[in-house]
Order: sequence, then structure tokens, then C-alpha cells
Amino acid sequence: MSKKITFKRSAKDRKQEERAQIRENRKKILTDTSAFAIREAYVQLRTNLMYSVASMDDRGCKVFGVTSANPSEGKSLTASNIAVSFAMLGKKTLLIDCDMRKPNIARLWHIHTKNGLSDLIAKVDVCDVYGVEGLPLSIIACGKIPPNPSEMLASAAFQNAIERFRRQYNYIIIDTPPINEVADAQIVSRVVDGMVLVIRSAKTKQRDLAEAESTLQSAGSRICGIVINDLNLKQGGKYGYKYGYKYGYKYSYKYGYKSGYGYGYRYGHTPDYEPKTESDDRRKPSKKQASKEIDFHAHILPGLDHGSKNLEESLEQIRCARESGVDVICSTSHFYGQQVSVESFLEQRARSWLELKGNLTADDPRVILGAEVLAFEGIDRLPHLEDLCLMGTNMLLLEMPFSHWSDRLMDSVEALTERQDLEIVLAHVDRYDRKQVETLLSLEHVKGQVNVSALTKHLQGGYLRDWIKEGKIIAVGSDIHGTKTGYTEWQSVKQRYPEEWKTVMREIGTRLSNLL
Repeated sequence: MSKKITFKRSAKDRKQEERAQIRENRKKILTDTSAFAIREAYVQLRTNLMYSVASMDDRGCKVFGVTSANPSEGKSLTASNIAVSFAMLGKKTLLIDCDMRKPNIARLWHIHTKNGLSDLIAKVDVCDVYGVEGLPLSIIACGKIPPNPSEMLASAAFQNAIERFRRQYNYIIIDTPPINEVADAQIVSRVVDGMVLVIRSAKTKQRDLAEAESTLQSAGSRICGIVINDLNLKQGGKYGYKYGYKYGYKYSYKYGYKSGYGYGYRYGHTPDYEPKTESDDRRKPSKKQASKEIDFHAHILPGLDHGSKNLEESLEQIRCARESGVDVICSTSHFYGQQVSVESFLEQRARSWLELKGNLTADDPRVILGAEVLAFEGIDRLPHLEDLCLMGTNMLLLEMPFSHWSDRLMDSVEALTERQDLEIVLAHVDRYDRKQVETLLSLEHVKGQVNVSALTKHLQGGYLRDWIKEGKIIAVGSDIHGTKTGYTEWQSVKQRYPEEWKTVMREIGTRLSNLL
């Protein structure tokens, strides 16, 4: 008799799935352009919540806790949308992440902070409060994850904080952990005016729902409503609820996420041009474009970074490029956004380019200015980032750090991919962990650049050449630093892999067609 074999997911796989879910939920945050049925469902929920605590008018600010029976049932998204819905009424609203086990609010809203509710309660630091652009909505993240969440939430310091917030806001929405998992939600329910229970259709079992209701009732909580996510309205539900408020949110819709609110920039940033469509990128280039040899990644500006020490070295680099058959060099000097502003970098680049430009000849390759931008946590909020794109394009060469890629860093990079005015090109994808790179290349508006030297390596070159054929890699670069490396293998790779070479040069030639 054969046994069924099951495979456990690795921690890395689980993290990738979590990030993918966060990306999907981010698109479902309520905006004024959300689907009418979704907005109307939240209006109905908001109205019923207001009526459910109407007898408590003497308390002023109303506080609602949001929990779920089990993990992954949509409570953080629901809490966020309830808060947005109240704010859309013009009510001063506060959203607090009290899930100190597995906080999601900061990731959902692209908040980068070290200080939050836990720091305030522990009295070790101030609490950062983030304002949402265009709405009277503020957000407090979880902060540092404490070793004793239940004790912290049961403390007098937490109760005092909520009372202090009551004096500042009209409505407070608190995201709490799943109530069947830990006691935290039960503890928080004692300081709120009512609880909202979130379940997921076809996933939450009736016994889990019954347990959640029983736990809340035993704590003396007022259950103001039950939200059913992913409800198939045609099939109906199997749950026999005694509450009068049931809200079916079918989240299989698709709509363009254009938000008027964000942190530091608008997610719905409008570019000055119409972005290329997939069909535009695949149009057939002219023979002149296809024949151009383009080095997409090079460090040739004198004294700007460690690629070239002086003018003499820069001219020697350009001579090597010319002799290797390069027609166009994309000068992508290093940019470190945590050390220098965009404006300062552009001024230094202009001075360096002016020095080099006056010494070039008509036979030298054409130079297009850009930057190699090092990714960091919060890069999505860097002002004027678009000015670092390759001049005349929307292509941003992004270098990932060689250290560990944290979840916050990945969130920041994924936020960049949501901007319609940028096409992210990952620098030297050959240098990173293959699975991590594949995760990024699977995102919309993300392509890769490979260093020419990597294509000659037996093991590594194989999958890189496959990525060229699949359209994941669209550019080759010398990544030249100094004069000893960079173009030594340019011609040999071209001769050894002619089809892949033509493909990648055609891809980048198409994108730069307006400049060639």
C-alpha cells in the first residue's frame, strides 16, 4: 500500500507567498476609484458599525477592534478599509496595529519605521504616527515585536494610550491577532467599544467560528459585525449566524489601484508620457537599431565613483569599448541614496561629464547618462528618483545589496515596481541568489541586466542565456571599473552565443530606439 508523501514548504517559500499576498492585498485598499460594489459594501459596514454603538454617544470617540478566527482570513485588509471608509466621511481616524505576533499593517501601507505602539507602551521611545495623504487618517505601526505581547496589551500603559488617543480622534480601528490563536484579541476587546470578526468563506470552519464567538462573549465583548471575505454570493453561505450584519466581499475583482494617499509620494503618480505597452516593447526594430552594440552598464565618468580615477583612465576605457565594437555606452555611476541627495549627485555627474565630453571624438561610442542606484529600505519614498533613469527613458538601473534582502527592503523594491513611470532593470542579476532574482523578475515592470563576463561561465551562463531567450534579461553590460576588466570578453561572447547576443541587443535597441 503506497503512502502519500507531502512536502513542507521552506521558510523562503512561505515568505515569498506572504509577500505575494501583501502585494495583492495592497491593490485592494479602498480608494475613490475602487469598484462600486466594494465601496458600497464598506459603506454599509461602516453605517452598521456606527449604529451598533449609537447608544454610547457620551463616550465621544468610538474604538473598534478587528480580529479573525484564524490567520490569513483578511483581518488586516478589512481593518485598513474600515479605517479608510471612516476617514472618507471626513472623520479623524486612527488605525493601530496591535498584532504584535505577526504585524501586517506597516507592510500593507509601505510604512518604514522602527518605532510604534510597542515602543510607546514600553516607554523606551516615542511612537511614530503616519498621516495618509488626502485623508484625515493616521496609522501607528506595531513597532518592535516584544517578547511578551499579551502582558504588554494587558498593561495600564496600553489602556492609558488608548484613552489618550480617544481624545484626539473620532474613530480608532485596532487590528488584533486571530482570537483562536492567542489571547491578545480577547485582552484588547476589553478596551474597545465593539469587535468585528473576520472570516473567510470556504476556509473558516464552523467550529472555529463558534470558538471565536464564544471567546469574545466570555470576555464580555460586543460583537458589532461579522465580515465574510471571498463570499460566493451565487452559491450562498453555509454559516448559520445569529447576527444581523453580514457583509459579503467577493475579492475576485480587478481594478486599477490609483491612490491619492501614500507616504512621501502618490502611488498614482502620473508620468509625463504614455508608458509602453507590451506590444510596443515587442515591435520590430529597424536594422540600424538591431545592429547597435549597447553596453548598458559602465562606470566611465572620471572621478565620480571608483570606476574611473581620472580623465586618462576614462578615455582608456572608451578606447577599449570602441575597439570591442561598442556603439553606445550607458554611463551608470554609483548612486547611494542614503549618503547623497539626487540633486547633489546630478550636479557632480554633470561636472564629470563636462570634463569627459570635451575630450571625445566622433569615432568614440555615444554616451548616455544614467545611474546605478543601490536599493535600500525606503527607496520607494526617495524624492526625484525618476531623475536617475537613463536619460530620455523611464529605465532605472537598480543594484540590490550583496547582504541579506530583508522583508522591508523587498517591500520597498516592490513598491517601485507599482509605479507606472518606471521600468526597473536589475543590475548584474548574475551576482545574486537565483531564486531571489527570479522572485523580482516575476514582478511587473522588472527586467534584468547581465554582466558579459557571467555568460562565459559554464554553470551560471546556462540559465542566464535561458533568461535572455525568455525576455527576462534585456541588456548586457561590461560593468567596467578601471581598465583591466570589462571588455576583454565582449567579442568572444558575441561570437560564442550569436543568437542570444542578437536577442538581447534587439531588446535594448528597441527600448532605446528614440535615442539611437
